[in-house]
Amino acid sequence: MSSAMFTRLTPAFRQSTTCARVALTSRFAGRNFHAAPVAMQAMGMKESTHWKAERVVSVGSLALIPAAAVVGPSLPIDMAMAVVLPLHSYWGMEQVFTDYAKGIFAPLSTVLNVVVHVGTVGGLIMFNLNDVGITKAVQQLWAL
Repeated sequence: MSSAMFTRLTPAFRQSTTCARVALTSRFAGRNFHAAPVAMQAMGMKESTHWKAERVVSVGSLALIPAAAVVGPSLPIDMAMAVVLPLHSYWGMEQVFTDYAKGIFAPLSTVLNVVVHVGTVGGLIMFNLNDVGITKAVQQLWAL
């Protein structure tokens, strides 16, 4: 392809991509693609605060797992894991349901997500208090 042809095609390409961007922007203007900001506004939480909380939980879970391996069975670490890991999972599944559950399934998936994760936290806390705990259970599984 000669350079003369390339210079003739470049402005047309730029114009077509600009038109596509304008069309996409005008088509989706004002739409909210995630329900999380709406839920956060109902709770009185800003989006930036929610994002920071998600990052703290993610980094906290990254610190908890090696700490559990180094320290060994410890009730405070097991209790922190019983809350942090299901919370991280809850927020992740919330985004999946927000993106893919439409119509009547949207409120149903939200309720199901809450029930499953509250049950998970409760079950893990009971497991920590009445049985060997998360860290010891993982150690026993690895010893098999």
